[in-house]
Amino acid sequence: GSIVFKNSQRAFVTEAVDTLSMFMRSSKPSVSRSKKSNPIIRLMYDSPTGFHRQIAIGLHEKASNGFDIGYDAFMADINEEDMYWVFDGRKFVIQGVNSFDKNQKFPLELIVKEAGPVKIKLDSFENIDPNLGLYIMDKATGQTYQINEKPFKAYLEAGVYSNRFELVFQSNQHRLSSTDEVKIIDEFSVYYDSKASELNILLQPDTIASNVDIYDFVGQKITSSEIKSRENTIPISIDNGIYVLKLQTTNGLLTKKILIK
Repeated sequence: GSIVFKNSQRAFVTEAVDTLSMFMRSSKPSVSRSKKSNPIIRLMYDSPTGFHRQIAIGLHEKASNGFDIGYDAFMADINEEDMYWVFDGRKFVIQGVNSFDKNQKFPLELIVKEAGPVKIKLDSFENIDPNLGLYIMDKATGQTYQINEKPFKAYLEAGVYSNRFELVFQSNQHRLSSTDEVKIIDEFSVYYDSKASELNILLQPDTIASNVDIYDFVGQKITSSEIKSRENTIPISIDNGIYVLKLQTTNGLLTKKILIK
């Protein structure tokens, strides 16, 4: 199709300034210039129906967490299933910031057209301390998943996930420590709707379950419910805290720890 460039998309940035902007040249960059490259993290989103999207976040001392001309790039073409950065009420494929501090949180928005597995992986890690931990925060469960070595995976229903996932640099593992080791698995996902006082359990298509037990963090059983389908809603009113779900399946006992806050 046709490509349209608008004056509103243009920004004056000199090549002498080391930014996230890209300048096309016929020759390869010099070695001295490549050494000045800024730290960049590139993430790849794989959707249930096969869409792929790479987005980037880069470090520059003159950038901020808000919109900066020359450092941030708007999302121009949004697919049926997609992922992008969201801040200042807008969507971006490239975000420029001035720090990768452990307290930083960078919101992501995901579009899922058809229910299925999604994946967010680290595509490249340029000019950054290899010991820096990268995590996807799932605000629905309060859990973080490190993506330095293996991708974040989840099974999501169709919809737009606007306020659930974030790129963060600090694990919340210390908040989820327990005297009993609980295995976190991908065979089912859990979401608590505090407004409706309902616990929603979604099973993977190949998982067959019969019953779920819910325990508080000291090991006291709160409730037990029969599982009749892949999507289950359990009416329950619970306080903020850490809970353990034990699901009886044809593959054995599956457990998941959730944080309600």
